[in-house]
Amino acid sequence: MARILVVEPDPQARRFLSSVLEFGGHVVVEASSGDEAILAIGQARIDVAVSELRLPRLTGAGLVRAAGRMDENLPCLILGGSGDLDAIDDALEAGAVGIIPKPTTPRQILCCVARAYERRLFAADAVRGMLLVGLVEAWRSA
Repeated sequence: MARILVVEPDPQARRFLSSVLEFGGHVVVEASSGDEAILAIGQARIDVAVSELRLPRLTGAGLVRAAGRMDENLPCLILGGSGDLDAIDDALEAGAVGIIPKPTTPRQILCCVARAYERRLFAADAVRGMLLVGLVEAWRSA
């Protein structure tokens, strides 16, 4: 299925998220900080990033911005609770495509990730469509 980056500094929470996603058929790449997440995005194809808002040395919004510069079609989801409203707003303004509420359930995690992955697939289809239109136009003008 999809390759999901889980960015969570808390080892127990990271393991819970990874286990849910693996159970859902996804391949999971784990990171405990924003710096590790940026390295992971640069090293392998990531289909969806799921990140805690509060990370060491980098905010969730900062990670969303950095991920967008590296891959403009990478959908980022943020884990946040009702006490994080300002940080959630910052992450959404930075380009996050959704919020996974805290506390959360496996079903919420899988549903949010599925929607974000669909977004990724639609973006890839749109790019392929634009390339195809360009090829057809070039062929017609030749």
